[in-house]
Amino acid sequence: MKDIKVWVIASPATGSRHLQTKYNSHSLQVRQRMESQSRGVAPSYLAWSIFNTLCCCLPLGIAAIVCSCRAQNANALGESAQAEDASRTAKILNVIGLVCGIILIIIFIALKATQH
Repeated sequence: MKDIKVWVIASPATGSRHLQTKYNSHSLQVRQRMESQSRGVAPSYLAWSIFNTLCCCLPLGIAAIVCSCRAQNANALGESAQAEDASRTAKILNVIGLVCGIILIIIFIALKATQH
């Protein structure tokens, strides 16, 4: 049996991966396996994180921005597991920050309304 040489060509800008083989008969099968194993791009939630930082909760917003940037970097490198983890963390921090911000706004309005 002959050895088959396989090269992985990754494009960080698009997140796509292509496999090239020495033998054309095997290239289609290898490419199909690679595409079935690859996942989609994880969302970064960067805009939401910036909004939360400016309008809701500064500490949680900053932490969410850090996780959002980690998700974007992992997506660019094709590391889908790390991108999913960072994306999930950014989403959780954004939800918590938004809820805290809404609660603080309600408390602030209630306090201002009772002073008059």
